[in-house]
Formats: sequence, C-alpha cells, structure tokens
Amino acid sequence: MDIVFSVLALAALLPIFLLAAFAISLESGWPVLFKQTRVGMQAREFGMYKFRSMVKNAAVMGPYHTASNDPRITRAGRCQAAKSGARGVCARRKGQAAGPRRPARGAK
Repeated sequence: MDIVFSVLALAALLPIFLLAAFAISLESGWPVLFKQTRVGMQAREFGMYKFRSMVKNAAVMGPYHTASNDPRITRAGRCQAAKSGARGVCARRKGQAAGPRRPARGAK
C-alpha cells in the first residue's frame, strides 16, 4: 500500500517538479538537483537529492550558513524557501534553527 501511495503522490507532484526544474534551469542552468549527505539514526549516513536553490559552486563562494539577503540564492531558490514553510523562513531570519533539534549524544 505504501508503494501505491508513493507512486500516486509522485505522479500528482510531477508537474510541479518539472516546473521547478524548468525554472532552475532557465535561471542558472544544469544540473537542477544536487546530492546532500545527511546523518540518520545510529549515525548512519544517507544521501538525498534536492532541487538546487543556489548558484553553482555556492560552497566555494561563501559560508555554509546563509542569510536572508545572500547573493548566492537564486530567484527560484527564494521561491522554494518561501513555499517550504513560513516557520523555517522566520526562524532563519531570527538566526535560530528551523525546527526542534535533539541534543547531540553525550551533550548535557
């Protein structure tokens, strides 16, 4: 049942994904996706693909953390950030984390 729901959701969202890819490619070219490494349960690393919201080679051009007026963020990236949730955008403007974080293991 999970697979059926996933395929239906992917089919329903495909036009939005194509529109986002088109907007990113018009503004800053290909590739429109990048792979980001995250750390999951039991410190296991996994990769996830995300739409690119910054110019190519943004990591070389500036710091890891971004500000609201960061010149590396594209117009399509600003639209993505606005659509991804006001809570995250507002928290970033205040300089806070965008969501609850568990303390690191061994931290007190």
